[in-house]
Amino acid sequence: YGYVARLPNKSIVLGSAIRRLNSVASNTPVLEDLVRPVLDELVKITGETASLYQIADDMRICSYRSETHHRLREHIPEGTIFPLDLGAAGHVLRRFSDIDPTQPLFPDDLPITSYGERDPHTAAIATPVYGADRRLIGAVSVSGPKFRFGLDQMSEFSPVVVRLAKKLSRSLGAVVD
Repeated sequence: YGYVARLPNKSIVLGSAIRRLNSVASNTPVLEDLVRPVLDELVKITGETASLYQIADDMRICSYRSETHHRLREHIPEGTIFPLDLGAAGHVLRRFSDIDPTQPLFPDDLPITSYGERDPHTAAIATPVYGADRRLIGAVSVSGPKFRFGLDQMSEFSPVVVRLAKKLSRSLGAVVD
């Protein structure tokens, strides 16, 4: 039922059902109330699925998600866990989990993109989201099937993802340039 999972190395870990319960219990309504409208706005602008991923131990969890209106889409329920070393959101969470206080919160090389890395049929764009005291809250991401999410869409959507991640970060107490 998803309460335990076996990793490729045969070790057993808590499964996605536990993570879903934990994410529901540990996230305050304030965070959800701020995140969901931003994800909905990303979906409205891009036409693709928007998510907020957060670090969960040595993995990442899909904490919030707003689905595209397209019938063909990647099905990832809230609470699903993934490794940190694959996909745009995973790379963001690893890179920015311990940010140097002298670094800008949103360096010029953002967003981070992936094209068929975690899933051979999916592309994604992600950038960090911060709270007060430069604390990483998560990675906001837009993803979709590669046939709808080519280089033109990557270029078009990238500034939107960064702009809305900055907006969300400000609402969560981060000081953003």
